[in-house]
Amino acid sequence: MCKGRVLLVDDLPDMRTTLSGLLSDRGYLVRTASSRFEALQLLEAERFHVAVLDVRLDDTDEDNQDGITLMHDINGIDPTVAVIILTGYATVGMVQEALQPDSNGFAPAYSFLQKSEIMRLPEQVKGAFDNALRINDALIIEDTEKFIPHVANKIRFIDIAKPDAGQVAEETCEILQKLFYECERIEVRPMKRGYSGAAVFAVTPWYRGRGRGEARVAKIGEHALVEKERHKYRELVQGIVGGHRLPLTLHFARTRSLSGILYTFAGLGATRDFAIFYREAGLAQVLSALDNLFQETCFPWRRNAITSHSKLDLRETYMRLVRLKSEVMQSSLERMMAGRHPFHRDSQGLWLGGEFLLPDPMKFALTADLRADSQIAIIHGDLYGYNVLVDERNETWLIDFAVADRGPLLQDYVSFETFTRFMMVQSSDWKRLYEWDCLSYNAPDLRRVELPPELAAIPEIDKAHRAIQKIRELALPENDPDAARAYLIGVLFNAIKVVTVMDMEPAHRDHALITAAVVAERLKH
Repeated sequence: MCKGRVLLVDDLPDMRTTLSGLLSDRGYLVRTASSRFEALQLLEAERFHVAVLDVRLDDTDEDNQDGITLMHDINGIDPTVAVIILTGYATVGMVQEALQPDSNGFAPAYSFLQKSEIMRLPEQVKGAFDNALRINDALIIEDTEKFIPHVANKIRFIDIAKPDAGQVAEETCEILQKLFYECERIEVRPMKRGYSGAAVFAVTPWYRGRGRGEARVAKIGEHALVEKERHKYRELVQGIVGGHRLPLTLHFARTRSLSGILYTFAGLGATRDFAIFYREAGLAQVLSALDNLFQETCFPWRRNAITSHSKLDLRETYMRLVRLKSEVMQSSLERMMAGRHPFHRDSQGLWLGGEFLLPDPMKFALTADLRADSQIAIIHGDLYGYNVLVDERNETWLIDFAVADRGPLLQDYVSFETFTRFMMVQSSDWKRLYEWDCLSYNAPDLRRVELPPELAAIPEIDKAHRAIQKIRELALPENDPDAARAYLIGVLFNAIKVVTVMDMEPAHRDHALITAAVVAERLKH
């Protein structure tokens, strides 16, 4: 079994052969290069854990320090690689350059080794794995749903080219080996994600000699995304909310392409995400959990940081917040029109089933005056049924802070309403859904909308409607048309976001388009 990948760079063939043999005999996969150029080519094609670099890569030039230059190259390409400098000589300045930590506490090299001590190289490499990399290569990962081989389908890459599926799966396992360094084995199962584009796992750990531990939540995604979430957590979440509503501690690990955050909830015990809880619980339990979510979990987070803004441009605000682009909005609608959907679009607008004419919600969202008096606060930003956990006491916990920021106070309520409307109702009866939407969004008072008997007789619509009414009661002040307008604008953009998510169930996207069109019609008047 391969213990890890080592890049060995030395200009002398005999030295490469000797060192390669020493490491290969210990189970490491070794690639060799004779120059900085060859090494950079290998680094472009392969991923390594440790790099062993000779300082002088041209033995005829006493001043050559290509190995030191290569060290900095490697730090830029993949800072997770542990570098060991191999040299026959070392100046004080060279040692300081390689081992002096920067402002982030990161040293370019793990260690120096004199060539007179090359027999100690396997020991040094093992030390790099144990102390710098901390990879638990003996960890048993029980993936009963066989999710990890397909994890690349769940991770969105924006800042870098998407690696092949095999590399993503390999790096995912390595992230888990780092996050659970002290464990003997872990059991992982996938959790559904929000819009952030990362894979989320529920993990049950077993510790060596201590048995089963408490459940953890691990989020793994493109490095830039997870690093952003780590920063958002420290800036906006950590220390602000007391009690047990948010992760108490975080562990962080990274590979070349991915990073992972481990949420640890002391005392949490068994949990379900809100989507599972909603389906299994009765209405009274759901309403109680919503109270808990918005009154106990979310509200203390932002209660001292609310500012009011007159006539805020909510189009600009929401396009940024839910990450919408005009060209994606238009292309998503065109693709839906080309499919088997109950919609038809012409110069007049959007026809539903050939019977009802509604505004084109994409065009409306991009051109209408969508300013409204608004309150801005610290918000979760992606408050979605899969980013809220419910414990055995039906109390709520938050995860996934990648888009936490200052934003419209109503957004967390709006996003949870749209989640409930689109994800918790499985009906594809567009006429019933249209009737429900018209009642929901055209009522004079959004807080008090009664269902007619024919809709109340449909259990999933009745349950979702009552849950949404609870959310609105918590979100909206009495008799406040400005707040109602701001709320509807939020619904418009959140519904459009669902339309643009192409891996969403078609029925959910159809319903989201109906909602967006109905809300656009209301906002026109």
